[in-house]
Amino acid sequence: MILHRRLQGDHAGIHSCNLLLCEEASSGFRSAIKRHDVSGREAMSEKSGVKRGAENQGREDKRSERLPIEDNNDLIRSLQRRQVELEAQNRELRQIQSELEADRNRYSDLYDFSPVGYFTLNPKGLIVEANLKAALLLGIARDRLLKTSFSLYLPKEARLSFMAYLKQVFKKKCRQSCRLRLRRRNTSVLDVQVESLLVENAHYGAVCRMALSDRTDLPGTGETVRDSEEKYRLLFERNPHPVWLFDLETLAFLEANEAAIRHYGYSRQEFLSMTLQAILPREATSVLLRELFHVQSGVKRTGVWRHLKKDGTLIEVEIMGEIISFSGRRAGMVVATDVTQRSHTDAALRESERRFRALIENSSDAIALLSSNGKIFYASPSTLRIFGYTPEALLGKTPLELIHPDHRERARSLFSDLMKRPGEGAVTELQFRHRDGAWHWVEGIGTNLLHDPSVRAIVINYRDITDRKEAEAALQEKNLRIEEASRARNRFFSYMSHELKTPVNSIVGFTQLLKNGTYGPLTPKQLGAVGRIHNNSGELIHLINNILDMAKLESGKKRFEVMEVPLQELAEKVLISFEPLLQEKGLSLQKEIDPDLPERFLTDPMQVRSILTNLLSNAVKFTEKGGVRLRLSREGKGVLLEVSDTGAGISVEYLDRIFDEYEQRGVVREAKGNYTGGSGLGLAIVKKMVDLLGGWIEVASAPGEGAVFTVFIPEASTAT
Repeated sequence: MILHRRLQGDHAGIHSCNLLLCEEASSGFRSAIKRHDVSGREAMSEKSGVKRGAENQGREDKRSERLPIEDNNDLIRSLQRRQVELEAQNRELRQIQSELEADRNRYSDLYDFSPVGYFTLNPKGLIVEANLKAALLLGIARDRLLKTSFSLYLPKEARLSFMAYLKQVFKKKCRQSCRLRLRRRNTSVLDVQVESLLVENAHYGAVCRMALSDRTDLPGTGETVRDSEEKYRLLFERNPHPVWLFDLETLAFLEANEAAIRHYGYSRQEFLSMTLQAILPREATSVLLRELFHVQSGVKRTGVWRHLKKDGTLIEVEIMGEIISFSGRRAGMVVATDVTQRSHTDAALRESERRFRALIENSSDAIALLSSNGKIFYASPSTLRIFGYTPEALLGKTPLELIHPDHRERARSLFSDLMKRPGEGAVTELQFRHRDGAWHWVEGIGTNLLHDPSVRAIVINYRDITDRKEAEAALQEKNLRIEEASRARNRFFSYMSHELKTPVNSIVGFTQLLKNGTYGPLTPKQLGAVGRIHNNSGELIHLINNILDMAKLESGKKRFEVMEVPLQELAEKVLISFEPLLQEKGLSLQKEIDPDLPERFLTDPMQVRSILTNLLSNAVKFTEKGGVRLRLSREGKGVLLEVSDTGAGISVEYLDRIFDEYEQRGVVREAKGNYTGGSGLGLAIVKKMVDLLGGWIEVASAPGEGAVFTVFIPEASTAT
């Protein structure tokens, strides 16, 4: 047995004494719970005060360094991580509260359902507390006993002697005992053994606590003692927290529950052979001795202590202790709660708070916290730099007071929308009035964290984007000027192209007449010269057409005109125009037409003609020997146009940019030949036209191995 071994003598008297000690523990525990609640509220109040002080101090700090803008984007995620940490702490606190509540219920049950009657009297003999057994002994409801004089339930001849006895209890302040005869409600008389003790009560001050044992039926006393011992044993052994008893003089452990043995890592034999000093760091021993020197009766919370486990691990435990009598010795009963993890969590939270405060206070952005009514209750120091106002000057105001009148309605709408979307954010650009009266462009990022218990605010990040807006306006103006210049250039190209085509067409026509002998026969040398003039005139017309096409494409005047096109016939006509040049250069021409090629194909014939003309022109121009091949085939819901040559090929470094404007074909420089340079517009026009048709173009080439251009043109009904 834990609390009742070595019992000798009168069973009934000792039984009453031990139950009295249980009652003292119960009352003390309830007082401790109340003090725990009070101290908890004080601690929270103190922590809130410290936090407010730290915030005020932080506002007065003037730091020159500012963190990068990107750090502010981490603020929301950091606040969310802090929420998770606080929720973990809340779960731990709720668990501790639940355990304390369970302990309180166990002690309350022990008091209320004890087989011994308990009364608590004030110095005037009035009953201020009584358990169920006490009410049962007198046969009176418990609520009717309170605030009545205990003497009313004694025979008249015994009342004066009892009051003298009560006075001795308050005077000597030590345990007193006596025998009394009680008058029950049914007029029967009850013999009781009374054990009294002076204790301090949180509500009533010094009171006399009395334990009454019914002496009428002694044979039942032994069974009552055994029941009481079993309840004490269960309460002691099954407590989830480490609990032990130690001798106040020698500090030797007298008893320990299973939780203490398991938590500290010792065997029961090892634990009970040690003293309290064995689990204390050396520097804590002197502090313990000073604490024990001032120890008094009643449950007492002695704060957080550092203890050592058997393996040397240092832990932090919160100690709650009480002085009791155990086997005739003054002993301390200790309940230890391991708060190591909670201490680490608190330290981490404090560090996190310092880090978050540093981020906020040193951020280049201004940060404001708004309540649900839209008023500012916190503003960061950067507010002074961005708006010219001190943070204190903005407290209690709404951002609408600083927003440009033209933007206020949009700001109200955004705030209303944020209130409906917890956890989500919104970005907007508004004009704010600086303290000097100037209007600055500000980008605001708002996030609704009213639901977050660690924030409970609308978090607004502000940054001054006036310079950016001015740069954007300047860039927009520059782009307008460029567009206007481009339109003017295109107008000039269109005008000049039309003006040039008339004389050039005349040159082509007359040279063709000269070649045909219309004006008489020509000598071979004259015929060769006329042929070159004719070919160059054709190149000039091709260049003029390209310039016109490019101007139309850039101005958006090039329209997509869909009709049924006989692709094979169109390709034949384009090839005929290249036969003279092919014959002059001695090049062969191959054409491959897929039998599955549709006779009629929905597309823009002018675009397809221009694509073929430019690709064949480049192939003939950059090929000195060999030949050119044109292949038309069906491909899904479109057609493939493939133009290949045996020319000098294209350098690898040019392949990625040959479709850029004015980028001439990167022909391998080592290749020999008489080809002429181009304007660099042909392939750029091809790429734009292919894009307009909804198709794609790709090129494959290697130095000295010619080039292959492949174009896919979707049928107009399937173009995207």
